[in-house]
Amino acid sequence: MTEKIIHVCETINSSIEQGVGELSVLLPDLTNRILQVMEQNKGNLEFENDCIEILNDINNGISNRDKVLLIDALESGLINVLDGKCIKKEKHFKKENFERKNFEKIREFENKCLGNIEETKKHYKEELEIKVKQAKTGNTIFQVRKNEQEFYLSGKYNLAGTLSCLRTEIEAKTKIVFLIGLGDTNFVRGVLEGNRDKFVVIYEPSFQIFNTMIKNIDVSDLLDNRNVGLVINGVNKEEWINIINTVVVVENYTLLQVLISPNYEYICEEETKWAVKAIKDRVNQITVEWNTTRYFQDINEINVIRNIKFMKTEYTLNRLENLCNDNVPCIIVSAGPSLNKNINDLKRAVGHACIIACDTALKPLKKAGIKPDFFLIVDPRKPETLIDFEFVQDIPAVVHFSVPNYILEKHKGKKFFYWDGDNFVYNALVHAKDLGHKAISYEESLGILPTGGSVATSAFSFACGMGAKTIILIGQDLAYTDDKTYADGTFKDKMDKVDTSSENNYIEVESIDGGKVKTIYNLKMYLEWFEDQIQKYPNINVIDATEGGALIHGSKVMPLQQAIQKECLAEWNAKEAVERMPKLLDKEDVERLDEYLQKVSENAEEVKDKIKDGIKSYKRLLSLSKNKNVTNKKIKQVLKNIKKINNYLDSNEVSLLATGCLQDIEYSIRTGMYAYKDSINDELNEVAKNGISYLEKLYAMVALLEPELKKNFCQEDNCGELKE
Repeated sequence: MTEKIIHVCETINSSIEQGVGELSVLLPDLTNRILQVMEQNKGNLEFENDCIEILNDINNGISNRDKVLLIDALESGLINVLDGKCIKKEKHFKKENFERKNFEKIREFENKCLGNIEETKKHYKEELEIKVKQAKTGNTIFQVRKNEQEFYLSGKYNLAGTLSCLRTEIEAKTKIVFLIGLGDTNFVRGVLEGNRDKFVVIYEPSFQIFNTMIKNIDVSDLLDNRNVGLVINGVNKEEWINIINTVVVVENYTLLQVLISPNYEYICEEETKWAVKAIKDRVNQITVEWNTTRYFQDINEINVIRNIKFMKTEYTLNRLENLCNDNVPCIIVSAGPSLNKNINDLKRAVGHACIIACDTALKPLKKAGIKPDFFLIVDPRKPETLIDFEFVQDIPAVVHFSVPNYILEKHKGKKFFYWDGDNFVYNALVHAKDLGHKAISYEESLGILPTGGSVATSAFSFACGMGAKTIILIGQDLAYTDDKTYADGTFKDKMDKVDTSSENNYIEVESIDGGKVKTIYNLKMYLEWFEDQIQKYPNINVIDATEGGALIHGSKVMPLQQAIQKECLAEWNAKEAVERMPKLLDKEDVERLDEYLQKVSENAEEVKDKIKDGIKSYKRLLSLSKNKNVTNKKIKQVLKNIKKINNYLDSNEVSLLATGCLQDIEYSIRTGMYAYKDSINDELNEVAKNGISYLEKLYAMVALLEPELKKNFCQEDNCGELKE
């Protein structure tokens, strides 16, 4: 009883302090009631002391975050200050105050979000029964009833214990916390307490729970917290993936933690799964992309150096935009095990569809006597033996500058290049087009080909870019159909079977015939990429005519013969369409590119000298880091020199090329950037060691690339001798 009275007094006093208005009339009456209760309990010293303390608290002024306790206390009957009519009036007044205060805070930073909330209020369905209650600790908690089951969004009896366990569960190294479920805010406040250095992103799957919260709890402090991001289903749901893609990067993806507020996996099962999957997809994407970059690190830039000359004579992918009209479907031929089942049926589509071959499917296509209209290569290590150069002589290739040079040299057909993000390629094109600091326009650029990590996913994006309204997939098993990795006639005339019994390496997915089929994790990721793209482009009719392998949800499963009979009706000549395409660079552009490449080839020695200076500066910093009495002035001077050298290296073309070959060491440095150190000296020591290690390897890589630069970039009679 005493605790309840204390809460009431604190609440009334806090309300008066903040100018709540009508509640101020309660103060004299409440004081008199407390005195009466003291008189009635005369002799109970503990109770009398509590009441005296309450009166002092009222006079001294106390604030209470949870003002709704007043209403709960009055309703409980422990203090009969107000009659039923007045209680009802005060409850309504309090709710309006919370809601108004919260909306004012939302309006400060996001008017659009406020409008979305008001709009969603008009249409959402109340699927849950939510009761606002009070925990034993005094906190406001929500009881949610769904499907005849009751759930609390926070602990009813031991909330403090629950939050204490939660705080110990959050790892010290964690920098980003993704929290599914805002609920009654107790859980998120528990996450934030003691973790002020962490960025917390919240997804509330239920608009009904959010609406209840906004009326009953003051969350203006959360809305005002710059370390908190809030996404609400029905209001700004699309921001969840945008935020994930923005904040989760290679430097911190190992430092994030995902938490699900109590009982959300039952109350909002599907939305919770969706939110968690979005995070997993981003982490998988970073992992695959980074591992791919690291795998190709030693060959990517060598290929770029050797292939940049093709910029002078070849074409940009942008020239092929909207090449296919509405009546011309694209058929993507992949090299999955099921390709052998229906590859001969593909002959009927020649001249009636745009046939796009993935590189590994070229040999089976040759054997079947089918020439595709285009073929794609994305792998910088693609084996030369997979390409029959006589067969592909006049077939246009879709490539980027990092694909194997030996393939581009032997292929004599047209090459349509796209940009894969290489900085050197971008700078070369800017100089060729004489754009200075201006951004490259879409018409002048190489174009971008969104990829899900494989040549088949790139081919799908290529078909979309050409304007295809119907895309037919064959050989797209995305699984080990009949325990095989590829179609017969790719790497071998007869492909060997593999043992797929290991649960560690293989997983089961739904097959195209309704059963199950074994696959591996990267193929499953490609499968999910196709499914996401089909959802993203609902106006594109995707037909899976693979006749084997994994089921691609969202596609129409159809035999190839039937798909051709239904979709491949118009006449189409790819060769005629491609012949009209202008080249990427004109004569003046080529001259500017030659000048630029010549300057780059002459710059390697200067870069090596700068790297040597950088190593000396880092060694000086290492020495200073071991001296506990070193002055800030000395440290600042060394750091200033290091910054100047790093700025030079970050903008230098030779350095950028060499950096592209050092992804392993860059990865270890970038992922260790957020590691906690005990002191400034320890941090300086770590920075110095990493700097020395990185620059030593950068120097070695520049020395390794220098002969390639001279050989491929130097104009004849302008090439100097290499220094030892």
